[in-house]
Amino acid sequence: MSLRVVLPTLLAAQMLSGGAARAQGPGATPVVLDRIVAIVGTRPILYSEVQERLLLMRGEGVQLPTDSAGLTALRRQITEQLVGEELVIQEARRDTAITVSETEVQSAVDRIARQIRDQFSSELEFQRQLRQTNFVTVDEWRRWLAEQQRRQILREAYLAKLRREGKLRPIPPTEEELQEAFEQVKGTLEPRPATVSFRQVVVRAMPDSQALRDAFALADSLRTLLSTGADFGLLAGQFSADTASAERGGDLGWFRRGQMVREFEEIAFAIRPGVVSHPIQTSFGIHIIQVVRREPAEVHARHILLRPELSEAQIEGARLLADSVADALRAGAPFDSLARLYDDPEEDRVVESFPEDQLPPVYRDALAGLAEGDRTAPFRLESSGTVKYVVAQLNTRSLGGDWTLDQVRDQLSQRLGQRAAERRLLEQLRERTYVDVRI
Repeated sequence: MSLRVVLPTLLAAQMLSGGAARAQGPGATPVVLDRIVAIVGTRPILYSEVQERLLLMRGEGVQLPTDSAGLTALRRQITEQLVGEELVIQEARRDTAITVSETEVQSAVDRIARQIRDQFSSELEFQRQLRQTNFVTVDEWRRWLAEQQRRQILREAYLAKLRREGKLRPIPPTEEELQEAFEQVKGTLEPRPATVSFRQVVVRAMPDSQALRDAFALADSLRTLLSTGADFGLLAGQFSADTASAERGGDLGWFRRGQMVREFEEIAFAIRPGVVSHPIQTSFGIHIIQVVRREPAEVHARHILLRPELSEAQIEGARLLADSVADALRAGAPFDSLARLYDDPEEDRVVESFPEDQLPPVYRDALAGLAEGDRTAPFRLESSGTVKYVVAQLNTRSLGGDWTLDQVRDQLSQRLGQRAAERRLLEQLRERTYVDVRI
């Protein structure tokens, strides 16, 4: 979603704030600004809502019909989509088990607002675009955005509940339906890239005990400064080894359980907003964590990461260990057993169907020319103060080209099956809800 797309689409809706019609002067014929195109239950769907969808489609690059008959047909299709969405939302509101918290809505609004604001070079340009679309203030625009997000979250929560309860099971498509759907989409698919699948043992150089003590000592000093009022963002920018978040004052954004390493999550989901944690150690280094905001299922946190310095002796030890892993593989040792013994838990042991042109150069060079089943010599990875040595075995190599139905069958079948299930649900809801389509 882009404000450059979203803002212009809202003009029609904003015009409705003055009523359904507006006179141009004394005795003038009122100009109709909107009309009802459908009623679902007791809720009207307005023509301006259809126009918003049309403009969003245009902004997303969809080629719209240029003839009046084609546009009329498309408006009818959009109206039916809006009717379907409203049927689900009304049903969700009747389900007392479905709730949407305001914190969840505002989190979504904050995220989208940041993404949109970042597309403009200045606050002045952003405010100018708001005014051009009849939003007087940012708060007014955020209130509109909050209502859209509230409806979307409610609908998705209800459909997810039905899936969990087994009441919205995918309806398997026929082979003819799959073939027809594939013929419709295959011309829009990017060519299939050349891919490789491989498995690897990654040996990481670990700091010695003195380096760990030094890092903890620095972390304790930083925490003391924070406790006396030092700015977390400034210290993160100066000291954090996580360069990506350091540029944002240590900000990691929102995350749920399962997205961070276990030791980090245990602290992040335990401390209160505003509290600065004691230094903790993970496989990445030493962290100082502060939770900014909290929701029931996710937190917004920032951190300072300190990486203990690696000595040349520790790096050389990792290289020698990687050499011994390569020797053991040549002697017939099981790959998985060696991975369990020596592998870095941060790295994937098995990498499936990875596009070759997106591989890091060191991987691309190491795997180049290998036949399936061949292994690489140990090669070095180095990034942000970490040093690792990799021994990889090529499993498969796939040439690029056009997609076939068999290659996209599972994804296409899942999509069609879910759509069919949702269509059946809408038919059931429509049977017991008053619906009047007037377009």
